[in-house]
Amino acid sequence: MQSISQQSSLVRWAAFFLLVTLLVHIMVVAQPILIPLVFAAFISILFSPVSTWLEKYKFPRWLASIICLLLALIILGGIVTFFYTQTKRFSSDLDSLGESMNQLFSDFSGRVNQLTGSSSFMEINTMQEALSNFLENNTDLLTDGLSQMTASFIQVMLFMSLVVLFLIYRDELLTFGLKAIKGESDSVKGIILKVKQVVRNYIIGIFLVILILAVCNSIALWALDIEHAIFFAVFAAVLNIVPFIGPLVGSILPALFALVMKDSLWYPFGVVLYFVVIQTIESYLITPNIVGRKVSVNPMFTIIAIFVGNLIWGIAGMILFIPFTAMLKQIFDEVDHLKPYGYIMGAMGKKKQAT
Repeated sequence: MQSISQQSSLVRWAAFFLLVTLLVHIMVVAQPILIPLVFAAFISILFSPVSTWLEKYKFPRWLASIICLLLALIILGGIVTFFYTQTKRFSSDLDSLGESMNQLFSDFSGRVNQLTGSSSFMEINTMQEALSNFLENNTDLLTDGLSQMTASFIQVMLFMSLVVLFLIYRDELLTFGLKAIKGESDSVKGIILKVKQVVRNYIIGIFLVILILAVCNSIALWALDIEHAIFFAVFAAVLNIVPFIGPLVGSILPALFALVMKDSLWYPFGVVLYFVVIQTIESYLITPNIVGRKVSVNPMFTIIAIFVGNLIWGIAGMILFIPFTAMLKQIFDEVDHLKPYGYIMGAMGKKKQAT
């Protein structure tokens, strides 16, 4: 009897891993289709309350959906325009940045050679030439990338069409979801609505966190007299979408810029110190109170989600798999036999209950 039970357990685990492998393979193969679909679904979830509000005032659903699309286009256009103009200004200073880096390398090489007593201990001419060539050949790299992105007109229109269609047929999609999992009960519908609410709260919360960080970063970098403070501030705030890794990358660029362009080490030190402080405040105070502790996933599973997302969908996966994990946690919290998994994915380190 025990042998049969063990075999049955092995079969279930084998079927589970086979299903996971099949799903990962489908996600990799269908990446060009699934990523726009998921982004469109998230945007439709974000704007569905706006569409519902407009429908209360006798707007037809198709017209309310188009208005939501226009709002999304205005927001997206503003973000792209901002980064385009800022990167244009930043790229105009890359030549002087290259000269400053060459001078910095020369001074550093001279000091090393002076300490070692050898004039050929550190040859950096090749490094300087490579750096200069890189800066000269990639002056418009960022702006060219943005131009190519905005030039994909057909893809953008198809993506926005998906957003409108998701908004128009959201009730039918909810009914399909209930029928697909054979759950007409209120409990199943409640779980689906809670998952939608988690996604909406996550997206809105992340945008608010980005806005707060952008303002704080701008003030701090402006106080430190760092050029292009707004560009560096918003860039670092947007990278906060990817926890742990994003803030680190976002702080490196202004710190290197301060190291090269300023004549004192106190400037890069101040930049690094500020980002360490603001990241600590963001992790333990801003994000938990704005995004919500119920949505939060502990750092271990957040890092796992980032690595798995990067492995399957690249940069888009690093962004999308974090709300995916939050959705799974919400589902696990609502299903009795899955609650242990929701607990291990949630915030750890809480006080143990008295026994």
